[in-house]
Amino acid sequence: GGIHVESTPGAGTTIRVAIPQAPARVNTPPRPAPPVIDPRTPLPEGCTVLLIDDEDSVQQVAAAIVTRAGGTLLTAGTAMAALEMLERSTAPLHAILLDHSMPGLDGVAAARALRRARPHTPIILTTGHEESRAAREYSDINLSSVLRKPFVAADLLGAIHRALVD
Repeated sequence: GGIHVESTPGAGTTIRVAIPQAPARVNTPPRPAPPVIDPRTPLPEGCTVLLIDDEDSVQQVAAAIVTRAGGTLLTAGTAMAALEMLERSTAPLHAILLDHSMPGLDGVAAARALRRARPHTPIILTTGHEESRAAREYSDINLSSVLRKPFVAADLLGAIHRALVD
């Protein structure tokens, strides 16, 4: 591309703008929308989820949802407490719910530490911020999904179910 300008006194000015042709688009089929999970759909037997969130109300709501669906919810109020819990335990852990904003380690540092401690356990980020902003901040961590707070049972269970099959 480029711009070429010719000007002659008394005759006028000619401006030529060359715009490069855009590369051909590859028609990729759109990704199907994730399935909506019925909040009554049980979690697989023995499913254990760790929630890291400093808000008691979030812990209580998530515990009610996960246990009603047949799972077990472990809770930690800080990322450091969660990491200590993981150091002491070799029990299977099927998913981690991590709050973006907590005291101590920020969400990104916590996610990196959790990824090192449990490299194959899906991490679901929970946040009150815009999902796309959060996804950019965590782009190198390979999150399973981003769950916007406040969440409802179907959204939480859907995120857990999708994490288990990814």
